[in-house]
Parts: sequence; structure tokens; C-alpha cells
Amino acid sequence: AATLLRKEIDRAVTAGQEGISPACLASIKGLVRADPVHAPKVALETLLLHLKASHSQERLGALEIADVLFQRSHPFRLGFVRQMDSVLILATGHSREQPLPPPAKYARKLRQEFCKVITRWNDAFGAKH
Repeated sequence: AATLLRKEIDRAVTAGQEGISPACLASIKGLVRADPVHAPKVALETLLLHLKASHSQERLGALEIADVLFQRSHPFRLGFVRQMDSVLILATGHSREQPLPPPAKYARKLRQEFCKVITRWNDAFGAKH
């Protein structure tokens, strides 16, 4: 199941499409739901790798999946919050040593989406995390 989850996430974020397909999201959510003990950790590790990608569109896809899982999985949420410092740098590029990769269109969108996602998460879960 872990290998399948990694492959689904890899396929989803490297497809080169605008946004993650609903079918891919449904598959990823189903795999995480089927193994609530191990799958959130596998998903988090895989998404963190994609957030380090050298293409902002891939990072944006990883953020989209992370947003969906963050809202649905408490174990994923806890793990993601522990990584928030590095995610902040990887999703905003506000570090001289780690600027956002090209293309600029997706770098801007990634930064904007991250701000929206963080606001939404804070509104929904802020006091708990």
C-alpha cells in the first residue's frame, strides 16, 4: 500500500496538469484512509520530497494534496505541523539560500496558494495545533 501511495502522489504531482485530477485525489485519500497508521507518514514523506522539487508546478501539486490530507487526517496534520518551518521556506521562497524555482508563473501561484492554505488551516485548526 505504501508503494502504491507513493506512486499515486508521484504521478499526480508530475502530470503537468493545472491542479490535481479529482480521480487522483480520490485515490490518494482512499489509500490514506485505508491505512490511517502508516499511510499519513508515507504521504507526508513523499509530499515533502516534492516540495523540494526544482519546478514550482510540482511543488504546487504537492501543496494541493497536502491541503486535502491536512483537512482530513489528524496524523498527517501533526506530522505536517512539525515540518512547518521547512515547508514555509519551500512554499514561499523567503530564504536567500532557497528561492522558489521556475517557472515564475507557478512560483507566484505557489506563494499565493500557500498563504491561502495557511489561513484556512489556522481558521479551522489553529487553536488545536
